[in-house]
Amino acid sequence: MKERTFVAVLALAVSPVFAPAAVYVSPDGTGDGSSPDSPAALAASVLSAAAAGETIVAAAGTYELAETLTLANSSGGALTLQGESRDETVFTLAPGAAGPLFAVGAGTLRRATIRDVSTAEASVLTLSSGTIDSLTVSGCAATGSGHYIVYATAAAATVTNCLVANCSSGSILYSDTKDATLYDTTVSGCAGASGNSYGKCIRYWTGYRCTVDGFSVSGEEAIFNATLYDCLVSGVTGTVFRSTTLYNSTIRACRGTLNDAWKANKYYNCLLWNNLSGTAANAALSPVAGSLYSCWLEEGVDSSVGTRAGCLTGTDAKLGADGTLSAGSPCIDAGDNSYWSSYQSAKRTKDLFGGERVANATIDIGCFEKNGY
Repeated sequence: MKERTFVAVLALAVSPVFAPAAVYVSPDGTGDGSSPDSPAALAASVLSAAAAGETIVAAAGTYELAETLTLANSSGGALTLQGESRDETVFTLAPGAAGPLFAVGAGTLRRATIRDVSTAEASVLTLSSGTIDSLTVSGCAATGSGHYIVYATAAAATVTNCLVANCSSGSILYSDTKDATLYDTTVSGCAGASGNSYGKCIRYWTGYRCTVDGFSVSGEEAIFNATLYDCLVSGVTGTVFRSTTLYNSTIRACRGTLNDAWKANKYYNCLLWNNLSGTAANAALSPVAGSLYSCWLEEGVDSSVGTRAGCLTGTDAKLGADGTLSAGSPCIDAGDNSYWSSYQSAKRTKDLFGGERVANATIDIGCFEKNGY
């Protein structure tokens, strides 16, 4: 009996661990997709025929698409479409194509570039409980109903380590629910077109360590009903926030208004620097309405509308060109740890550069911890 027991345990210990199945595709593939040496062409039919949970590995090259790619098989099982290289696996439009819609759904799209897609569909990327990860989206526009670059329809939607650059649409990152999540993502050089209610850049997302770098908006607000942690918002032209809550974030060099009609924005441990009321050379400092707690503001900023508690004022925040704190900054070791620790989780133990919060026992004001990188 003892011998039989030993043999059974040994057999269990050496049981093989099977790797997830994969289908291989390439821009000029003619094979069956069973191996990198026999790649198939990337087509909706290949995705439909895949087994639930399979990964479609896309070799380096440019894929000129003329049909919708839905990351689900014929039974609705979620799939992963993964590029061989973020920079070298490129999805774009075929000549004369009206524009494919990437329907991520509950699947995952990662490690690739989507470039120069101008579609009459409602969005370039749509996800419900799915994920886009390590993706670059550049030079894209959507003109259909709603018109979004990335459209999330469910709370479980996640965007991680992505760059959205030089895109224009009704909204860049639009969500139907505030619980959709952004991690380590940058929106750079984009613009919001008119006619799409609120939040041309970010609407209803919770963002961790994200950057908005240069954004132009008219008619509505750039960031609406979002919650941002350790984020940098820089160079927005137009109304910047509406009903948004920010923790340990830096808002600098915006040209427009930080106020909205509701005066409902909330700032905790935030640094507000060089934000002017317009683009004119003689523009005044932009007023800041809403609730401000343990923040740093320039002297002369009107923050009389709403709550103001434990805030500092000065003439120079001593920011580096990248927004980091320089030696002698009044924002070093000047924050309130309770605003950080009350909302701290495994999702937000780092500053925007990945440095540890907190250095020197007291958190710094803004999105960077001076001694954390």
